[in-house]
Formats: sequence, structure tokens, C-alpha cells
Amino acid sequence: MYTYVSSFTGECLMAGQKLPEQESLNALGVFHEGLAVVQVQGEWFHILQSGEPAYPERYERAEYFQNGAAWVKVKGGGWKRIDKHGKEIKNE
Repeated sequence: MYTYVSSFTGECLMAGQKLPEQESLNALGVFHEGLAVVQVQGEWFHILQSGEPAYPERYERAEYFQNGAAWVKVKGGGWKRIDKHGKEIKNE
């Protein structure tokens, strides 16, 4: 059994769940809107409460979700907003 604890707050996030990349987990944030930010081998992405990745993309940095969107920094590029499925949200 695995328990993940946020390095930011010390709050227990998941008990009995295992991330596929658990051995190389560098950072784990708290859940916001059902998703948490993780860093694995220097790459950032979001996970579901089941521990599975929410989308396949990996980023240079990722922020938590707020109002259905999160900011992510594209590798070698700028920042963009994504939805919970990893799709870019264009400015209107």
C-alpha cells in the first residue's frame, strides 16, 4: 500500500494508490478540482484521484486547476492554459 503526502502542506492525498512512475516521483501537489500536479523525472503533468495521468502531454512546469483551467509551461516555449483533458484553451 502507498500513501502520498503533499510536500507543500503535509496533507495525505491518496492512500492505497500507486502512480505508474512512483519510483521517480519528484513532487506532488494537492488536489484542486479533482486533479493534482506531479513532477516525474523533471516533467510536470496532472493526475486523477486514481493516480492515473489526466492526459499524455508532459510540461516544463504545471500549475493547479482553478475554474476548470490550469497554466502549463511548454518545454522550450511559453505558457498556455489547458482544460482537464489537456486541450489548450484559446483566449476569446
